[in-house]
Amino acid sequence: MTGSRSGGGTTSRVRYEVQPELSAVLIQARSNVGPIELATTAITGRAEATLTDGVLDLDDPPTAAIDIPVASLSSGNTRYDREIHRRLDSQRFPQIAAELASARRAGGIGLAVAGSLTIHGMTVTMSGNFDVESIDADTLRIVGEQAVDIRDFSISLPSTLMLRIYPEVIVQFRIEGARDR
Repeated sequence: MTGSRSGGGTTSRVRYEVQPELSAVLIQARSNVGPIELATTAITGRAEATLTDGVLDLDDPPTAAIDIPVASLSSGNTRYDREIHRRLDSQRFPQIAAELASARRAGGIGLAVAGSLTIHGMTVTMSGNFDVESIDADTLRIVGEQAVDIRDFSISLPSTLMLRIYPEVIVQFRIEGARDR
């Protein structure tokens, strides 16, 4: 849909599809024996936004949803990966899902966003600040970082005599979407 608003400029609703080869999620956990990092590029999803003269128009709220297969999260350590997939119950809950509910300007290319995050069958409402930029006429990039307390998702923390993982993890992401034609 392309049109013109009463203010002049050209307005269009654009759909973007996540480009997994250009996107990544990194989860950083802390433990008593050092950091544990999980990463994946197996990200799927879409976003829709209205652009007015090529600029994100928040008068028409954007929508977005991404999915990450739990089994794709890897630390490079088979033992850690197996334990994390077991704790996340990847057989029963194979996807991590995030959905955008609202967005407003937060200065520069930043957006203050709110939405939901579903992990381990539990959905939690979250908010944060992310940078969104139009790389070119066909590409949108979203970059951000969010602290997540895994206890909010009823995930039990491994704690043995030798290993203790702390409940707050940092999720960093870079998502690139290409205009769906």
